[in-house]
Parts: sequence; C-alpha cells; structure tokens
Amino acid sequence: MMKMKQVVMLLMIWLAGVVSAKEQWVAYNVLVDAKSENYEIFVMDRDGNNQRNISNHPAIEWVYFAYGDRLYFLSDRDQCYRCFYLYEMDGNGEQLRQVTDFYLADSWFGSRDGGKELIVKPKADESADFYIIDLEGEIKQRIKLDFAYVNDPAFSPDGQSIVFRAADKSSPRELGFADELY
Repeated sequence: MMKMKQVVMLLMIWLAGVVSAKEQWVAYNVLVDAKSENYEIFVMDRDGNNQRNISNHPAIEWVYFAYGDRLYFLSDRDQCYRCFYLYEMDGNGEQLRQVTDFYLADSWFGSRDGGKELIVKPKADESADFYIIDLEGEIKQRIKLDFAYVNDPAFSPDGQSIVFRAADKSSPRELGFADELY
C-alpha cells in the first residue's frame, strides 16, 4: 500500500492541474486493480480534498495532459489490451470523446499553439516516430527521426522545438540500453 501511495504521489507531481473557470483540480492516475491492470483517472482539489474517480471504466486509462478544462488521456477502453486511443473529457469525467482513430504508443505528449496541436507517438508506423495532430485527431505532420528508440515528445515553450527521449537500441529491455533527452 505504501508503494501505491508513492506512485500516486509521484504521478501527482508530474501531472498538470486541470483549470476550470470556477476552481482548480489535480488529475492523477491510480492503479485500482493490479490483477486486471485497471488504471483509473482521479481528480481532487488542490488541497487534497474531494478525491473522485472520473473515468470509472475497467480499462487502462492514463491521463498525460491537461489543457484548460480538458483532460487528454490514453485508454484501451472497449479495445484490445493496450491498444490505446487518445480521448478527452472534462474535469468531471463528462463530455467524453475519442480523439484519434489510430493507435498510440504509451508515451507522454505535449501541445503548442494554445493547446490546438498535440505531439503524439503512434503505436506502429515505420514512416513516422511522432505525429503532430489537431484536436480532431487529424495528422498535420509526420516526423521521422534517426534513432532506434524514441518516446515521450514535448514541445518547447515557444512551440518551435521538440524534446524527446531517444536511444540507439530499440528497447529498454536490451542489454546496454540507455536513453537520453534530445
């Protein structure tokens, strides 16, 4: 249980708060059932009160990004195991919408242009390591890099550059794997 609390606290530190016109929340992931790998999205007030599950679905659901009053998360809800699509919902778990019609890898993602464009990692596309998409899930640009492994893209604050993790070996499971930020 202590390890679970540490994981939750670490995720809370990493995740941005979701801001609404009336109040501010912190969104975070919780492993509700390890056996079935059921991760849920919770929100709470900034002071730690009013914790509530807003995803309520027996799937893997990882919130990775918040913009305005919208949460953007990966989920394999109603799909094959770990077949992730990008979804969005508000901070109350309402107005749920599937954003992408293509699978995404388990990866952090970021935004630019006032939250109108996202950079994401597709699950399996030999022609691109990252996509820049709009909020309707339309691919605006494919980006191919010269690394065996890439993950976790984010835009610089001005939106002109991309930072990401990369390595010369294709998997963290390979002996000698070491990734760096680029």
